[in-house]
Amino acid sequence: MNLFNPNNPNKYQKLKELIIPYSCPFSKKRYGGIGDSSYVFLKELMESSKNIYSYGVGHVPASMAFDLECANDGKKIYLYDGSVEKLPIEHNNFIFKKEYLNKDNFLQHITENNHQEDFNMALKMDIECHEYEVLEKNIDLVSKHFNQISMEAHSLIEELPNGWEIDPFPLYIRKNIDIKISFFETINKYYKIAHLHANNHGPIYGDFPDTLEITFLRNDFPVNGIEQKAYPLQGFDYPNLSIRPDHILNWWIK
Repeated sequence: MNLFNPNNPNKYQKLKELIIPYSCPFSKKRYGGIGDSSYVFLKELMESSKNIYSYGVGHVPASMAFDLECANDGKKIYLYDGSVEKLPIEHNNFIFKKEYLNKDNFLQHITENNHQEDFNMALKMDIECHEYEVLEKNIDLVSKHFNQISMEAHSLIEELPNGWEIDPFPLYIRKNIDIKISFFETINKYYKIAHLHANNHGPIYGDFPDTLEITFLRNDFPVNGIEQKAYPLQGFDYPNLSIRPDHILNWWIK
């Protein structure tokens, strides 16, 4: 589903200039297997984190593959999702609250969990286009407490494949590129991108995908310059939709 318009080849150039992965000295690990519910984090930092915040749970056990692996590793997982009544699977290390994340309740979550003095937590986020406002409005709080973030960024391109129907809010995000530009300009002041993977369920405009899985590393940790590899990484990244080839990402390589 490449929706490229040759009459406007540089339509998303500004976003591409803001979404640049960096090489870093930490090992990458995919938590949750190789399916659609797995997330890439930096292994050494994850091992030092005791607490993980997970926003966006899902309704089936498979959607919690990441959370379950981390819980089995001894992490406490603080899960939030307003769309589910209860978790599809239980674990002694799961702490669940039926609540949507919004720009006003992030601090409440940190406070009610007594994590005001924990500055090395990990954050996983898949909240269907609400990630932009929530993270941008809370960036000082987030960067203080979370040394890395693995999130899915949605509706990056305006174009819709024929026959697609989406809800009003994702459509609003899709049509407003300035929201996404502002988000990446803000988060780049506090984090560097350490890993990228395109979700191939969605379309692509030339070489720029509609949906990106992004791992961010807080700026107080070192990086080794702009990544000189294309994604996906063979043997590490896998298509979200197995019957379709992965999208190739390489726009930052000169």
